[in-house]
Amino acid sequence: MLVHHQRGAFELFQGDSAEILRHFPANSAGSLITDPPGGVGKDGNLWDTFSPEFLSEIEEKNYVNRSERQQRFSLAYYSGTYDLSRKGGALFRKQLQPIFAQSHRVLKPGAFALVWASTRSFHWTATALENAGFRIRDMVAQLSGNGVPMWGNLKPLMDPWILAQKAPEGSVKNNIRKWNTGALNIDPCRVGKRYPNNVILSHHEQCGQECMIGCPIDDLRRQGKAHYFYQSRNARPRNSHPTSRPTPLMRYFCRLITNPGEVVLDPFGGSGSTGVAALLEGMRFVGIERESSYIDIATKRLLRILLH
Repeated sequence: MLVHHQRGAFELFQGDSAEILRHFPANSAGSLITDPPGGVGKDGNLWDTFSPEFLSEIEEKNYVNRSERQQRFSLAYYSGTYDLSRKGGALFRKQLQPIFAQSHRVLKPGAFALVWASTRSFHWTATALENAGFRIRDMVAQLSGNGVPMWGNLKPLMDPWILAQKAPEGSVKNNIRKWNTGALNIDPCRVGKRYPNNVILSHHEQCGQECMIGCPIDDLRRQGKAHYFYQSRNARPRNSHPTSRPTPLMRYFCRLITNPGEVVLDPFGGSGSTGVAALLEGMRFVGIERESSYIDIATKRLLRILLH
């Protein structure tokens, strides 16, 4: 097990999550917030594919000889072989389930999880979580004004986040007393005085002083409905990771399902967006990431938070 960096309130590990998690103590983390691969070969990255066999087939037939511009887009888009079959689903769950199972073991009883999923493979991610021992509690829909339709599909304007939970020990009240987990943190996540809901709005990435046409926040404001948590303009971190999540969004998720001082676990650490949010919210962070380039980015971002 390789500890890439450990300082103060965070630890980063590089390597295979399923293997590294085996070394973590059971019942030790306060929440799981993670953005696993969607299985669509995002921007041609090796980590976002169903299996080595599927990847090599696409590379050989459809990908390697394409232009630099084309390679910036999804393998699935250009291959036309996005595998939605039952076999494809089985391969997808086979990759995710061991990591979710180990994460479930590491979480404290009653701890919650927020797990991103692709709209096309959402059901497989949810099934992998259930098979790993989690209870599916809800889904948070993050709506945005930007998305690129592919191969005649609907334009993707929604990111689903699965809300799951490890079963508490006994009553929720007793579980909270013993483990400091088991309930959502409603008051810190109210919008004004309104109860938090399962819809989050994000500005279009190109919104400036004025909103772009089709920005969901602007649309709802025009209707006099502004009681959703919304994601501010230009909040996405600027680094080489293709799916870095906005810090305000991840801070909101941390507040919602994690108590201050608890450990937030992310077995798909990427560029450290979850970790940055956890530290800013007064929590500790443990992240695992396979790619060394992303580990370097995450380390720099987390150290910047600690030093300031």
